[in-house]
Amino acid sequence: MWSKVLTILSKLIPRPGRGRFVSDSLSLLFIVSLQTLIIPSVTGVQYIDLVTPWLVYNFIVLGTTTAMVQGFIGAIALEDHGSSPAGLYLCSYWIMGLCIIMVKKHISWRNLMPWITTLMVSQLWIFLFETFVFLVKTSSFEFFNLSSVSRILVRLMFTFGMVFLLSGIKPEQTGEEKTV
Repeated sequence: MWSKVLTILSKLIPRPGRGRFVSDSLSLLFIVSLQTLIIPSVTGVQYIDLVTPWLVYNFIVLGTTTAMVQGFIGAIALEDHGSSPAGLYLCSYWIMGLCIIMVKKHISWRNLMPWITTLMVSQLWIFLFETFVFLVKTSSFEFFNLSSVSRILVRLMFTFGMVFLLSGIKPEQTGEEKTV
C-alpha cells in the first residue's frame, strides 16, 4: 500500500523536463507561483529565482520546440506577475534558450560541471539583462548598490543549490528526449 502512495506522490511532485507537455506546463506554472507569490509572502525574500534553473533544465533535456514553448510560458507568467518592463523576461529567456539549444549537442551533460556553468551563466545573464533594461529605463546608476550585489549573490547561491537538486533528476528517469 505504501509503495502505491509513494508512486502517486512521486508523480505529483513537480519536476522539470518530464516530456509530457501538460504536466511540464502545470509544473512550470506552480514554480512561477511559488517564486512570485508563496516564497515572498512567507520569507520576505523577493530575489529567489526558481524559474530560470527550471527553464535551463528544460532547454537542455527537452526537444527544441517543446523547450521554447516552455520558455515562452515561463516568460509570460513572469511578465504577468512582475513589475518589470514589458518583454524583459520574454526577450531574455528567448535569447538564453536559443544559446543553450545551439550548444547543447556539443557538450557532455554527464558531468556536473557543465550543469553548474550553464546555470550560473544563465543567472548572470538574467541579472545583467535586468540591470541593463532598468539602467536604460531609469537613466540612473542608483541601481548599482549593496542591495543589487546581495541580490545577485542570493540568486547565485540558490542556483548553485538548484544544480544539485536538478542533477539528481536523470533524463532517463523522466522520459524526455536524450541529448547526450
